[in-house]
Amino acid sequence: MIEILDTAIVLAAGKGTRFLPLTEHIPKPLLSVAGKPIIEYALDFLQKLHIRKIFMVLGYKYQQIQVYLNSTHFRGSIKYLFQEKQLGLADAINLAKEIVKKDFVVYLGDNLFLDLPPNDLFQHHLNRQANATLLLEEKRTPKETGVVLIGEDNKIIKIEEKPSIVFSNIITTGIYIFSPIIFRAIQEIKPSPRGEFEIADAIKKLLKQDNVKVYGSLFDGWRKNISRAKDLLDANREVLSRIQAGIIPITPGFKLIENGSQIGSNTKIIPPVLIGNNAKIEKNTQIGPYTTIGRNTEIGENSIIENSIVFDEAYIQKNARYNRVVYLNEDIFIQE
Repeated sequence: MIEILDTAIVLAAGKGTRFLPLTEHIPKPLLSVAGKPIIEYALDFLQKLHIRKIFMVLGYKYQQIQVYLNSTHFRGSIKYLFQEKQLGLADAINLAKEIVKKDFVVYLGDNLFLDLPPNDLFQHHLNRQANATLLLEEKRTPKETGVVLIGEDNKIIKIEEKPSIVFSNIITTGIYIFSPIIFRAIQEIKPSPRGEFEIADAIKKLLKQDNVKVYGSLFDGWRKNISRAKDLLDANREVLSRIQAGIIPITPGFKLIENGSQIGSNTKIIPPVLIGNNAKIEKNTQIGPYTTIGRNTEIGENSIIENSIVFDEAYIQKNARYNRVVYLNEDIFIQE
């Protein structure tokens, strides 16, 4: 029987405090890029990798996320696990220890991948009978993430979460493949100084064991860890560029407005711009470049909206000026 990797644990329980005040109303996984929530990009990505069973770890505002996920078209099963307290990635993964009995993928839900990893990533993990394989990338200035040192044959020698002294330019990306041995390693770790059970500490436990194999695989495609407004806006820019180039399909319920298109009288569109159905844009307005206007929104006359994301159902008064803004309503927005 041929072994396959078809199971993933997706971590989406965090509060998204860097997105306050937006996340007081919308959980971070439902923040949108080019009209589509971050979590749906994760499902699309995993589906392309032939993942068919997902265990979704939820916490903050889990009901909203469940309602959305129950309406998606993911071709497989989604089951829910709940992390009541935010005690770190390892704690979240450990929720599946009684359920997952074979090798599995871990996907950090606040990552957005627009390119697939190497075709042989999963098969290399299985063929090597690896206990862990981490998708890695090079970063000129590693910070706020796991830093990794790799040796011969891409074996991982060292890993540290947010080290005070950076020892490598190779970092984790938010995709891990583990055998069930990781659950035993998680049981052996203690909370870090920030009070969380770090997955890097569990991997360090693996590295100390004999006959345990931990590998890295380098990724050179486009990825963004969506941790703050700048990341969301940068991702929106990249997705709109790819939609304009015909690489990515237009999000359902939206239309790509081409150069010279007129919405209201004397309205100027600077592409790429994505506008949702039933949006109303008044006269003498400039929209774009790199802007997504949500469904059922209304933009007042004489306004300029550029390099921004305006969510569904928003209302922007006349004479507004917004550049690099994530906008829910006039009281709830983030200026990057």
